[in-house]
Amino acid sequence: MRLDHANPGAGQGATILALSALPEAALRRTVLGERLTQQRAEQAVELIEQILVGAAAGHAAARSGATALALWILAEPEGSPVVARIREAATLAGRLAVAAILGAGPGRCALARRGRLAEMGIAVEGPLGVAPLSPWNMGRNLLRIQRLADHHDPRMIRRILEQRWTRPRHVVAIAARRPTTPAIVRELCASPRWLLHAEVREALAANPFTPASVTLPLLPTLSRLELRCLRAGAASADVAAAAGHLLDLASPTPHLP
Repeated sequence: MRLDHANPGAGQGATILALSALPEAALRRTVLGERLTQQRAEQAVELIEQILVGAAAGHAAARSGATALALWILAEPEGSPVVARIREAATLAGRLAVAAILGAGPGRCALARRGRLAEMGIAVEGPLGVAPLSPWNMGRNLLRIQRLADHHDPRMIRRILEQRWTRPRHVVAIAARRPTTPAIVRELCASPRWLLHAEVREALAANPFTPASVTLPLLPTLSRLELRCLRAGAASADVAAAAGHLLDLASPTPHLP
């Protein structure tokens, strides 16, 4: 795949194609992370920008790469020296979109300093109380799962994410919950299984309580409509600016040879 924006190297395009051929998202994340870690910062910036430009143009391989990139950034520890090194190089080179998605910060909204989520009265380590799914207990299970998803303790959220009966709609409800806490958002970010669902990523990005350090890496995986909404002010200033930079990348149209 060849992308003409900023004259990226052909080797980086080959990396994107190779990533898309890998069978599992976790493997794509690992391989991309190793490549970004081993390359010089300037090369890593070039690879990330090529992914962003291709994703903005709708290329399937680059969109897959954008998801792998988001998973890698979110899996990196807070204050990752690798991310910091690449972001500094992107800033110096004027690659605004790359620098933006590697940023950090709080969400637009947050609980009051001593605020807490309402407690649900369900023991974290106790039985979940969800019966084997059948037409006869569907209503009761639905109410129980809704209460569990509204739990205030991130350890309970982790248990829900691990259950076989959990469905994307349950996780979307957790991601969209307002208010929420950074600890609950971290549990979602620690579950690549669920972050692969576009609806979950969209709900997280649209939630004003999601930290910017989570929303920013997710932006390249969103649709242009969602990016426009975030740019229009439905997000913090950093997220709105990053959404604008990603929308600008689509102006010079990349193409396949």
